[in-house]
Amino acid sequence: MDRLSKLPHTKSGRFAAWLMAGNVAVAVVLVWATWHYLSDTRQAERHLAEQIADNLAVSVSAEVAAELRLIDNALQSIQQRLPAVLDVGDAEFRTRLGLALRDQSLLLPFVYAIRFADLRGQVNDGRGQVDINVADRAYFQQALTSNGVVVSEPMVSRVSGEWVIILARQVKGADGKPLGVVYAAVLSKHFNTLFSRFALGLGGAVALRTDQLTLVARFASGEPASDAELGTQRVSPALHQALANNPAKGLLTTRTALDGIERVNAYRRIPEMPLVLLAGLSTEHFVSNWSRDATRVWGIAALIQLMLMGGSIYAFVQHGRERRLSAVATELAKEQSMVIDNKWIGVARLKDRKITWANAAIGNMLGVPASEMVGRESRVFYGDADGYAKVGQEGYGQLADAGSYHAQVQLKAGDGGILWVDMTGVALSNGESAWVLVDITNLKHRESQAQHQAMHDSLTGLANRRLFSEQMKLVRAQSERSRAGWALCFLDLDGFKPVNDTFGHEAGDEVLKTVADRLRSVTRTSDFAARMGGDEFALLLTGVSDAEEVKSTVQRCLDAISRPIELASGVTVTVGSSAGIAISHDGQADPHELLVAADEAMYEVKRSAKGHLAVVTFGDDAVKPGI
Repeated sequence: MDRLSKLPHTKSGRFAAWLMAGNVAVAVVLVWATWHYLSDTRQAERHLAEQIADNLAVSVSAEVAAELRLIDNALQSIQQRLPAVLDVGDAEFRTRLGLALRDQSLLLPFVYAIRFADLRGQVNDGRGQVDINVADRAYFQQALTSNGVVVSEPMVSRVSGEWVIILARQVKGADGKPLGVVYAAVLSKHFNTLFSRFALGLGGAVALRTDQLTLVARFASGEPASDAELGTQRVSPALHQALANNPAKGLLTTRTALDGIERVNAYRRIPEMPLVLLAGLSTEHFVSNWSRDATRVWGIAALIQLMLMGGSIYAFVQHGRERRLSAVATELAKEQSMVIDNKWIGVARLKDRKITWANAAIGNMLGVPASEMVGRESRVFYGDADGYAKVGQEGYGQLADAGSYHAQVQLKAGDGGILWVDMTGVALSNGESAWVLVDITNLKHRESQAQHQAMHDSLTGLANRRLFSEQMKLVRAQSERSRAGWALCFLDLDGFKPVNDTFGHEAGDEVLKTVADRLRSVTRTSDFAARMGGDEFALLLTGVSDAEEVKSTVQRCLDAISRPIELASGVTVTVGSSAGIAISHDGQADPHELLVAADEAMYEVKRSAKGHLAVVTFGDDAVKPGI
């Protein structure tokens, strides 16, 4: 800026043009740098919102899938307990039917009703026939001709008058022909209660819809519960398009047709069920921090430009006589120096990667006086040699080709601390370059925190289903290289629902946190524990040499979980656990196969002998079950 004081006397028009060109150039650089910074941070905030929405969709869909799977298991259990007869009027059939319906109703307290309907549609609730007929219901007709589970569209119950969905299975006679249908009814408001337990933020919402996009249940944070839209199919065109592109899962940002709120949405199909779970976070709520930052940054940029314009106007007004140009130019240089030496945005000029000038803001940012930075290699301010080399190769290459470069890098402060900066470089003449730096350390910390939240269970602090899947791939890859064995274990709590129903959700949350702490205490540091959803946990055990070693480790977990738990209220409760284990002796087994095998082994234990464990081993191209 000292060059201004040496300008020769010139005409007012030329001086005004020079001032205008300088102001325009500074404005272009400020707007360009500010726009790039805010665009990158907005994209980062939106990406975080998508990650959290997707994690929420994964977690809630896993809870819903677990409950529906329990219901289907109950229907299959009823099928297996019924005798092979030709007529539902058989006395033994009626007796066993009543016992099976009552037993499964006690095991599934969240289910509104479990009943049987004969070929005429006449309903039996376990105590005898009731004055209800379902022969005209679509799910009944469909179940009579299907060998799998049938899930109905949402409907109003003829008994309670409330919205429900039905899961139904055909019951066959001794001749293989249908005798009727056993079915379970789940209230829509039960799903609302389930959804309300998740942290959605202001304006967040979770909805469950059928394949036809008929609304089964919906919970929106801050909105009163309502049945008005249940059974309707009012959704945005964007959701129709997303499901057409990928029916299994996806992300989209759109205004919700039901309330007009724009949300970042994620959806997941419920496995083996004709249902889709949607989770949405309000964009207005999620980007509020970014909006405040954007207002502050644009305000700073505008202030800098206004100050520069003010100085320029002052210089022009004072230019009245050419003989005072030198003095006015000197004053203008001081004004521009005051603008550049602000407290928030660091500015430096470099040549051959040596600092030739730096403002006070960059000195404050790095904890080194600006005067001491001049003449020093910029290398000393990078966090590591790789970062310095990358900017040298990519950054200066782009300066030469395109005239500008933008990146987010780590720098090292004078006290050795590391900070993140948003860095923009512009090529000047004579091999020089100008650099604008903004401290974004706090933004990076928020990104890191959000990433942790997206990969961990908010209640227990354990890894969630997504992080567990990533860790499982990593363990498999390591085991393939070392030919070492590894094991996967599913644990499902026994007796958890009675605790939850008797003492409330807060007591249930205490139990889940205690179980998580006990799993951490009895597993090795090389093992990996996760909460998969609800009262279901999982373990990854590495370096496995034989099945007995794995069974010993899992048994320690079962023993630890079964110890009494004293709640904050002073009440002592006890829960147990059933476990299914899948072992890959040679490390070659497919993770998905192990996941399915462990899950099926665990549910087999739940059906036959709770509180125990079952083992399935993989290796030598054979699957060998063992207890």
